[in-house]
Amino acid sequence: MKSEKFKKNDIVVFHDAQSRELTVPEGLTRTYIVDVLLSNGEHVLNLTIEPKKDSRAYVVVLAKLKGNATLALHTNQFHDAPSGFSDFLCKVVLFDSTRFSYSGTINITKNGQHAHAYQRNENLLMSESAYVSSEPKLEISANEVFCTHGATIGYISPEIQYYMASRGLSKKKSVQLVSTGFLSSGLDKIKETFIERDLGKMSVLKVLDY
Repeated sequence: MKSEKFKKNDIVVFHDAQSRELTVPEGLTRTYIVDVLLSNGEHVLNLTIEPKKDSRAYVVVLAKLKGNATLALHTNQFHDAPSGFSDFLCKVVLFDSTRFSYSGTINITKNGQHAHAYQRNENLLMSESAYVSSEPKLEISANEVFCTHGATIGYISPEIQYYMASRGLSKKKSVQLVSTGFLSSGLDKIKETFIERDLGKMSVLKVLDY
């Protein structure tokens, strides 16, 4: 597992499914974006997110799975210092016979008083053969903290399909627009600092053949 540590506030983008330890030094703010595009094979991604005292860690995982790809994502938001902040968002689009499992732990020790930890997993199934499981877990030893977690699993609704067809869009084009829009919304909080040039490098936001 790689350990990523930096000296200044910035946005860091990873274009792979490699496990990492993401540590934000005391008093700093850092945003990590993990851009994952998989079309086959079994993959395991472990992310440890550790904000130090008075630091803020934002982590966004955007994943697009095709073919027979399988992805198991495990995250640990580890708070062992006071007044740390972590915000984790994972958005996944699944095509074909892909499978995605997520287990996310928010771990706040006795040293993590006044921690704020947020965790959310959103999944969009584009095939009836795709499968998702999502399991959050809280391990909290401090008594003055704020935590939230949630997960959603959905399909393209018939109403949206009808609306797009009525506007002359093919099924293929509709799928492209909906899946790309779903994933790009994960960057809404940081688009002011995430410039257009960087968006163009995101594998999951490129238009692909389905």
